[in-house]
Amino acid sequence: MLGYPLEYFIGIHLWELGFIKDKSIAQRAFTELKTNGYIRYEDIPLETKDGQSISVEFISNVYLAGDKKIIQCNIRISLTKKWSRMHCRHPKPGYRRLFESAQDAILILDGETGEIIDANKFIIDMLGYPLEDFVGRHLWNSGSSRTNQLPSRHSPS
Repeated sequence: MLGYPLEYFIGIHLWELGFIKDKSIAQRAFTELKTNGYIRYEDIPLETKDGQSISVEFISNVYLAGDKKIIQCNIRISLTKKWSRMHCRHPKPGYRRLFESAQDAILILDGETGEIIDANKFIIDMLGYPLEDFVGRHLWNSGSSRTNQLPSRHSPS
């Protein structure tokens, strides 16, 4: 997602990572994480290795592994209502590339109607349905009745 090799991340503090634009957010998050054991931030500004700005959701938990505390950090691209309206209809190449290559299942819903307007490759591959089976459906109707369900993977088309 950010374009850095694994070696870039190993052995340094979170706030020392060059892609975090606001170092005070990382330092504050680390302090809060040690105190509460969980944090969640939305719309954290990061910068990819090639200089592109992206906004992410940052979720982190503290776990015990034996007698040692381990912190797991999950970073996902923020898909806010504003983003989905602006970038799904008129996507910038960087956002579209990140949406399509994300290793999270992503559905984009119309903020007014709740209809699915786009789905990324990960969810399509995970569930085994083509994009056309998602677009135009309401998320809350996708499994609520036989007529609204996505087709069975085992039934003939």
